[in-house]
Amino acid sequence: MATTRLNQPNKMLEVSVTNLASGKIDDQGVIDFARQVLGKLEQKEFELSIVIVDPDRMEHLNTIYKHRSGTTDVLSFPLQGEKSGAKAGEVVINLDEAKKLSQPADKTGLSGLKYLLIHGILHLTGYDHEGVSQSQSVEMNEKQQQLTEEFNVDVKPELSH
Repeated sequence: MATTRLNQPNKMLEVSVTNLASGKIDDQGVIDFARQVLGKLEQKEFELSIVIVDPDRMEHLNTIYKHRSGTTDVLSFPLQGEKSGAKAGEVVINLDEAKKLSQPADKTGLSGLKYLLIHGILHLTGYDHEGVSQSQSVEMNEKQQQLTEEFNVDVKPELSH
């Protein structure tokens, strides 16, 4: 298990990555990307934990917290920030599902991981697509599409949310 943490002291922005999956990822690249997404969403104070897992662990989490059988691609958990006033949350990403989303040339699954990270961060910053009005669901989908294009995240369109 590897955890990489990056603090930006002036902006109260803390991002960490813990890889519990068997595949390797670019921890620093994921942290940098998460900081960019949070910046675009104008989140100046945020504590974000990113956890990369395998399908079995994700299935277990999906069963416990969402009461759904089977695995899923991404789960988001809002948390209370340790620092006063900071928003906080955890995004859990299934690395195998991230790789499935990625284009064939991307063997690492980084583009799929970025896509799912955008999705998870959107949930943590107030966007939703389940159990909300059609307009709220459309708003999240449009924001995800905008960020995906802005950051040039290339995933298989037939598999994306």
